Amino acid sequence: MKLFKNIIFFLFGIFISILFFELYFKVTEIKLPFKTIDVNVGKSYQSNVLIHENKENLYLGETNQYGFVGNYTLKKPENTFRIAFFGDSFVEGFQVFEKHKFVNISEKYLNKNSKVNVEILNFSISNAVLPDIYIRKKRLAEKFDIDLFVYFLDSYDLILPSQSPLNSVELDFSTNFLKIKNVKSKSIASYYKLEPIIDNSSCFNLLLDTYFLYNRNELNEILLDKFYFKENIKHDYSYYDSIFKNLPNATTRIITDLNREKSVFIFREDINKDLKSSLQKLPNFKIPIIETKPVLDSLNRKGVRPYFWENSQTEGHFNYKANESIGKFIAKKLKPFIKK
Repeated sequence: MKLFKNIIFFLFGIFISILFFELYFKVTEIKLPFKTIDVNVGKSYQSNVLIHENKENLYLGETNQYGFVGNYTLKKPENTFRIAFFGDSFVEGFQVFEKHKFVNISEKYLNKNSKVNVEILNFSISNAVLPDIYIRKKRLAEKFDIDLFVYFLDSYDLILPSQSPLNSVELDFSTNFLKIKNVKSKSIASYYKLEPIIDNSSCFNLLLDTYFLYNRNELNEILLDKFYFKENIKHDYSYYDSIFKNLPNATTRIITDLNREKSVFIFREDINKDLKSSLQKLPNFKIPIIETKPVLDSLNRKGVRPYFWENSQTEGHFNYKANESIGKFIAKKLKPFIKK
């Protein structure tokens, strides 16, 4: 009987502790859940929730009713040219405040001396690769009036499969027309049963983040901080050489579909030469390719490390100066595409 009481008190203590940390994270806004797996879009962000992220730097924001940041209507205002931006965490930009993101800086400079109002809608999401981007375009972005689609990528984003460990939708390549189908699995069914806890619990989200960091071998570096000695491992990327020369069917099918609309590819750094050659060999390929390497090289020559954050002493995403320079550069490159 005494053992039973001890177990009850122990479990009650755990429950109270979890409840305390849950309230603490919520009240202090240290950890606010904002991610979800949407039944139609797949991995996405919850609607109308606050986003507080503290990675290389602090970010504060809020999602709209459609699950991305920004206040937009489905139908564009009169005399407006709309651009949809897609990409991963570099475009998502949860390291700087909204006005400092390069997409918003581009929007500001595109509107200077312009006869039309330019809006940039940012549909990016962390860890997105080409299949994820395509699904977000078809299921989310195409709900809006869009005049130009811009894809901010690196070379590997075009050939890698979705990196999400769990998703509700996937691409179906079995027919002549590219389709998006819902995934029916025990894992996704279990997720939706536990969705109220998974999507709203700060503690649960913290545990999930810890698990993903562990899987990416990034947990020890964060926990040990200055006491962590990072191994200088040289990665061999030669495996991808043949893939860039012979693009997967999935890649060619998606790009062929994107090629039908007014689109632009912008590559972080530069595009792999074999990949560029393979793209240009695709039938009627007409998507312009822009590289940001000249901007980043210029910053480096001036002694500015575009990925270095002084406050956290870490290398990561674009810092403030890089966002500013890339924003101006992209605005200049996209200006010819804006219809007066």
